[in-house]
This record gives sequence, structure tokens and C-alpha cells, in this order.
Amino acid sequence: KDDVDEHFLSQCLYTRGSDPDLLVRTSGETRLSDFLIWQCNRAHLCFLDTTWPELRVWQFLTCVWDYQANRLARPHSSPDADHAQDSAAAQRKERQRRFLEQLDAEELERCAPWLENPAACT
Repeated sequence: KDDVDEHFLSQCLYTRGSDPDLLVRTSGETRLSDFLIWQCNRAHLCFLDTTWPELRVWQFLTCVWDYQANRLARPHSSPDADHAQDSAAAQRKERQRRFLEQLDAEELERCAPWLENPAACT
């Protein structure tokens, strides 16, 4: 149960972690129709009024150029990078917890004489 996370689910999908960067939807529809919902969570979506048979290279290139402009405007993030960041964050939190416990133990040890003499803890 604890082993099932976003990274694991992503590896079980048809795209196996190679999520699309750009999704072009033709026919004037501005919805995905439940197509690659999970995989497209970070994709640039381009909606065109043209139907697929009438799609021309320049219309497609417009989507590519829009994607490139959008990608330059935001920092790149990938599921693997997010997973690595989450793992690093968990490890960092664990190190922080241990460090704080050690500080608490040292402080308690340093202040133990205070029980006998309150002025000893300074």
C-alpha cells in the first residue's frame, strides 16, 4: 500500500514515464476526452479549430513554437525529477528530525543539573 505512489503508477501506464511534452487537439474541441489525462498533467496543450485531415504543417509548427515559448517561460520539471526531489525531501526531513532529537538530548543532558541547581542551566 505504501509502495504505490505517482512514480509507480506512471511506470505502469502505456507511456511508461515518457509523458508527452505537447498534445495537439484538433477539431475545435477544448477538452481531452479522458485521453492521456495522467500523462498530460505537465504537457503543453494546443487546441486547433482545424480537423485532423486538414491540418497543415504550419498549423502544427505554430503549436510547436507556442510550446517552445511556454517551455522557456517556466522551469522544466519532470515526474522523475519530482520523484527524486520528493525522495531527497523525505531524506532531508529524516536528517532534520534526527538532528533535532540529538539537540534535544544534548540540551536535556546539559540542563540535567538544573534539577538540582536552576542556575546551572545557562
